[in-house]
Amino acid sequence: MIRSTGSLCVGLSLLVASPAGATENPEDFWGPSVIEAMINQSYAEGDFDRIEVFAQKLRESHQRFSDGKLFISLFYEQITPSVNWSFLPNRAPLAAWKSRYPNSPTPILVQAVGRAYVAYGDAYQAFLTGAVPDHNAIDQAELESVRKFLLAHGAVAKSDPYWFTLMATVSVALEREPEEILALVDEGLKAEPYNFSLVVAASARFIPERGGGATKLEAFAGTMLDKFKDIDGPGIYARIYWQALATHYKLTLFKTSSVDWAKLKPAIASLIARYPVGTHRNAGAVMACLAGDRAMTAELLWDDKFIPISNFWQDPDALGYCRNWAPRTQIGSAPDTVPLQRAAPLR
Repeated sequence: MIRSTGSLCVGLSLLVASPAGATENPEDFWGPSVIEAMINQSYAEGDFDRIEVFAQKLRESHQRFSDGKLFISLFYEQITPSVNWSFLPNRAPLAAWKSRYPNSPTPILVQAVGRAYVAYGDAYQAFLTGAVPDHNAIDQAELESVRKFLLAHGAVAKSDPYWFTLMATVSVALEREPEEILALVDEGLKAEPYNFSLVVAASARFIPERGGGATKLEAFAGTMLDKFKDIDGPGIYARIYWQALATHYKLTLFKTSSVDWAKLKPAIASLIARYPVGTHRNAGAVMACLAGDRAMTAELLWDDKFIPISNFWQDPDALGYCRNWAPRTQIGSAPDTVPLQRAAPLR
């Protein structure tokens, strides 16, 4: 835990000294546990000056974790439990923070994310993961109030890329018009081109459970593929479909969606090459196995760097099944010729 302003400055100097964009392992010097510890201590002590310096450094650095996620996004996710907007005594200190820093997006977004978290109620895990929540569990009126609050404070808060991510999350949950979501994504990516969280959050509007559908999701994924190909390769296509698999399609991805394996395969390869973290290796292996690509499945599963993450596999038997179906001997083999819909081993 960070216990002094001096140690905070050391951490911030490391953050600013590192180059913008993804580094090989930025978590090694500024990981989630450090962010969480600093926030919890400072918020408990009412040291909002310290939090402001911290948040501003995160914004200015444009630094990303090794999975591509912006540090500033994690900041707001970590501060939410500390705020606990449902606890009335917490609101006065936040009001004082906003009064002290009227031109800062930080207290505005802290209040908004705290209120959104409460509006989701028992479906708060859906807020964190992007899954479709039970509408009966959400306070729709409060969530609409959060959306209006974000719009009212947009002139200040849009200087932080998380405004766009949170706005997309809330707007999708309220099933705002797709055109509105697309405009939000366009504006947000102009402000921060590497805001993958914004794109993933927005993609949820196009799954069937939110009034979208297979062709609409594919159209959105294709549009994002075109937007990102020159700055970050095709990996965004894999990010979108992994989110869709995890929150909606599960093991039926290649049966009920319009995913294009000719696009998804190079997208997975690019995502892992640029952001070689365990989550991406597991997600890629799941999708390759579902697609019926033995060679790619074997290359991912039998790589020395592959470490299984059990909850990524949707079914307790899936990993073992895929390993048996795609043994090490399949590495470098010719692609399967059986059509993907029938070749996929997980059914």
